[in-house]
Amino acid sequence: LCAEKEAELAEINPVAILGDGSMVALDAKVIIDDNAVFRHQELKKYEHISELEKQAELSGFSLVELDGNIAIIGNGAGLVMSTLDMVSDAGGKAGAFLDFGGRATTETIYEALKVISQIKHIDAILVNLFGGIVRTSLVAQAILNAYNNNLISVPVYARISGAESEKAREMLNGSRANLYNTVEEAIAGVVKAVNK
Repeated sequence: LCAEKEAELAEINPVAILGDGSMVALDAKVIIDDNAVFRHQELKKYEHISELEKQAELSGFSLVELDGNIAIIGNGAGLVMSTLDMVSDAGGKAGAFLDFGGRATTETIYEALKVISQIKHIDAILVNLFGGIVRTSLVAQAILNAYNNNLISVPVYARISGAESEKAREMLNGSRANLYNTVEEAIAGVVKAVNK
């Protein structure tokens, strides 16, 4: 199974021995390498992701829907997951997290906001962005476009740092987006707003 289906894990545990000496698996767990599933279309039927998560995947994003009301968007899985932990520690509940990775253009960020806008239980969007490679002004333009086109109606709380961050701040100044210098301040702002 591991070699044939490219499983990262195939585990049977525990096994029971019946009265006649035969063995029966009481539990089993199989994890298939996500990057290999395309070679094993017969396994797709076992995939448990929502239509929205599929849409995000087709757009090149990693999206996980959760039960809370704050959507977290960022560039890099580590940054997004640590932001999720910080939101939880501050008393907030994440409703989704979306990692757009390093492929940020105005169009891709707009698409990310489009995906998030389809999640009905989201009351606010938290953007935590470090622009090492990503030009933060492109993200700012996407946020402005999303508001101008009535794509999003919920408030955006953003910590934007890195390449062209001053330009991004100027662009968003006076918009409906709430800008913060640190992620801690942005998290405090969004948690306070959604917990009113």
